[in-house]
Amino acid sequence: MPTTAGPGDFDAIKVLLVDSHWQLRSTFAASLQAQGFRDVVSTARLETVRRMLAATPIDLLIVDLERFEREICTLAGRLRSGESDLNQFTIMIALAADTGMARTMRIIDAGFDDLLVKPFSLEDLHRRIGRFLRIRRRFIVASDYIGPDRRHKPRHAWGSDPAIEVPNTLAEKAGGAPVATGLRARMAAARREIDRVRIELCAGQIAWLVDRIRLSHADGPGDSGGGGTSIAVHMRELRRVVEEALARGQRSGLTTGLPACEDILRVVDGFEAVTRTNAATTLGGLAVASRRFLNALGTHPDHLPGDDFARTFSTLHWRV
Repeated sequence: MPTTAGPGDFDAIKVLLVDSHWQLRSTFAASLQAQGFRDVVSTARLETVRRMLAATPIDLLIVDLERFEREICTLAGRLRSGESDLNQFTIMIALAADTGMARTMRIIDAGFDDLLVKPFSLEDLHRRIGRFLRIRRRFIVASDYIGPDRRHKPRHAWGSDPAIEVPNTLAEKAGGAPVATGLRARMAAARREIDRVRIELCAGQIAWLVDRIRLSHADGPGDSGGGGTSIAVHMRELRRVVEEALARGQRSGLTTGLPACEDILRVVDGFEAVTRTNAATTLGGLAVASRRFLNALGTHPDHLPGDDFARTFSTLHWRV
């Protein structure tokens, strides 16, 4: 395996190997152990994967997507989003025979670092792991994606450049990094920076949604676009985004602007009880709270996008 790490340097690395075929699973596990990886857990059970990703800071995840593809991709996406306090920066390698566009996009959107196409040799797998022992991509943050930056060249969307340097626990543990001190501190700092960028994106989303809610109200329920339905849909999405901003801010101690988020949430909670006569005033208060949140983060509202919400905030802008 091409790495500068010396013998025994892999002892602290936690590997989770997932494959439905016991012969391949055993072969892969034996091969990794022969390379010096001592802490290798291999399984074919989805429940084992769930339990380990929920309770164990995995450094290297190698998973065959032949079974449980959607479930594994969902678990990977949650790991990347930082829903737990475990290793958000796990190196994740997917194994697949079918690499059609739909499957490839699911793998990319889940935040996997690499895709190894079957058939492949053990040397191919070793080379991929060896590459991650040397380098890894920076992470980017969009409204519906956190994971490796796959852009061929830098592109900017609304807000700040979201490319973030993240720790590579696989490489750092192999190199003897002091796991209890320096590495953990770098992981915490990277998580906080991801939360900061995501909160900034949430602020833009909130302003966009509030604007659309006010436009829907102005059109009225008799509008051909269904103003009432649009308001309900946008209100649900607004609640989700505000709750995410609050959760990330409270977790990371990034409390700037959170009182405005709490005000927005109160308006959303009570909006169903507001009569149409009073709705304009209520929505005006919603817009003021949204602007307060933007201003608290130092983000100028004039930078907000127009109608093209997906291109500005979503994964589509960052895939390639």
